[in-house]
Parts: sequence; C-alpha cells; structure tokens
Amino acid sequence: MLDQDTCARPVIVTFPAQVTTANAEQAADQIGAAFTPGVSVVIADLTRTACRDRGAIRYLLKAHRKAAVRGRQVRFAICPGGPLHRSPTWPTSIRCSRSTPPSSTP
Repeated sequence: MLDQDTCARPVIVTFPAQVTTANAEQAADQIGAAFTPGVSVVIADLTRTACRDRGAIRYLLKAHRKAAVRGRQVRFAICPGGPLHRSPTWPTSIRCSRSTPPSSTP
C-alpha cells in the first residue's frame, strides 16, 4: 500500500492576469512556497495570464529549474490560443500539450 504522504495531490498556484518583471519574483516565490512537506508537484495556473516580458518568464523558469534540482516538478498550465501561448517570449523549448478529459464509458 502506498503511503499517503508520498502521494500528495499537486498544489495549484493561480497567477494574476499580468505577470511582469515587477511582480515575477513574487510569482516565482509563490511556486516555491507551495512546496510544503509532501508536495512534489506544483501546477502554475497561467491559463488567464499574459506575460510579454522575457525577464518575467525567466523568473518562472528559474522556479522550475530550482524545483527540478530538488526532485520536484513545476507544471505550467496555459490555454492553447490564450495570452501566454501566443506570447513571442514564451520559450519554444517548453512543450505545450493539451490534455483531454477521459471519455466516459457506460
């Protein structure tokens, strides 16, 4: 049987409508703070966030790298066709995938 502490649910951190260099460090700190004991996955909800600033994106990616070094994951949730997905500053090295809810079977 799996220990519940090792199977903690991901924590979702929702971001404001606009992330700029001025507030990006605080946004990255929110990601780091979400890693409470037992949490290994944080989902950065950027589905309604516009970010046209390379400096701001660097802060978010830095939080991603810091988590990875510690064996944790930061997953970025963005809307296909949304403001961040269309951003020319979003790195092409970050793959955008769409998850489809499983179909219900009778």
